[in-house]
Amino acid sequence: MIRRPPRSTQSRSSAASDVYKRQVVHGLIEANFNELLHAVREGRALKDFPIAEGRPPKPAEGRRIHFEVHLATGAAVTVRKDGQADFRAQDKLTAVRQGALLATLSPPIPGVDGWDVTGKPIRADIAKQQALKAGRGVRSVQQPDGSIQFYAEMDGELFYSQDLIEVKPIHTIPGDVDMSTGNIRFNGVVQIQGSVLSGFSVESDDDVIIEGGVQGASVTSGGSIVIRQGVTGEDKALLRAKKGISALFVEQAELFCTGDIRLRGACVRCRIVCNGKLILESEKGNLIGGRVLVRGGVEAQNIGSPGGAPTEIRFGQDALLQHEVEQEERRLAVLKSRLGELSAQVRRLEKPGEDPA
Repeated sequence: MIRRPPRSTQSRSSAASDVYKRQVVHGLIEANFNELLHAVREGRALKDFPIAEGRPPKPAEGRRIHFEVHLATGAAVTVRKDGQADFRAQDKLTAVRQGALLATLSPPIPGVDGWDVTGKPIRADIAKQQALKAGRGVRSVQQPDGSIQFYAEMDGELFYSQDLIEVKPIHTIPGDVDMSTGNIRFNGVVQIQGSVLSGFSVESDDDVIIEGGVQGASVTSGGSIVIRQGVTGEDKALLRAKKGISALFVEQAELFCTGDIRLRGACVRCRIVCNGKLILESEKGNLIGGRVLVRGGVEAQNIGSPGGAPTEIRFGQDALLQHEVEQEERRLAVLKSRLGELSAQVRRLEKPGEDPA
């Protein structure tokens, strides 16, 4: 007589057989499978109870560009700490220094294939790669980990377009320096095809070339300032250059310069501090009014005017140093005056019954 196996044994065998019939050959969770067998033997139902798990694929990671410098956003306004909007401080220029790390292109990371519980492979997705090439003024350096770093080979303006990064040594403004551009701060050559309007400033570590003129504005250069037209300073213009300054004419402005100042016309009611020469080159080269501290002397057609504003000239000494001495003397005079006021207040406080105010 053949005995039928116990029902519980048949159920366990049937459950195991069903698993193998479905070709579940990978990722079996042994503890859960044993629990399943116990549940079958005891007649319990199990819902959403995993007995095997596949391995999902790990997608590949392509090269990604990470910029190490702030890229200009193009914003036409910035917000100061006090919450006020500043339309002159705009974010339209990315200036970089020679040797600066500009960007890093990360190494690609290959993907890892996965599989399902039947052992069927699941291919990992191929990642989209970002590319970056070094253009003018940029060098690329391969790193041991497979990444690529990009460095600036010169001071200048950073440009990034699609897959190309480059640095240009000249920043060109196609029109005026005004509300459309805001103030300009750049470490290379600045070329302005228009004028610098009142209330704005231009700062450069190199030359500043202005095809138009300068109003009541500030222009600072680590090289030379070249102004094709003139300066109508409105008693507000300030020009500072480590080398030289040249312009058609200058009116009501302050000029500080280590080298020569060359004008093709008049210099009217200006304050000049110059360690080179003040040269007024043409027959219209008249020096009228103002105060001139110049180490190398003055060349002009006419100096002063009858009945006009007084014209003061000093030369033969280090003009910049003399200017600093005079500034310190003025500051000292202010401090002495303030000290006298404080001493008077102290004396009043020492007298009983007097109001210190």
